[in-house]
Amino acid sequence: MGLLLVLNLRSATSLSGSGGLIAVHYTFLALNLVLGARVRVFAGKSQVLMASIIHGAFGYGTGKEI
Repeated sequence: MGLLLVLNLRSATSLSGSGGLIAVHYTFLALNLVLGARVRVFAGKSQVLMASIIHGAFGYGTGKEI
């Protein structure tokens, strides 16, 4: 799946002008439709994880910012 995405992006970005941007847009649209909600759930979980790591490491949001 990842290789297919790389090939699609490579072929899309090799196009000139706005055609390449449209191809990239449709590549991501198709990928989103194929993977569905799993990507959104994973993205949400990873954002929460990153926020907790940043909060713990740097103390953001605690009033003790450096």
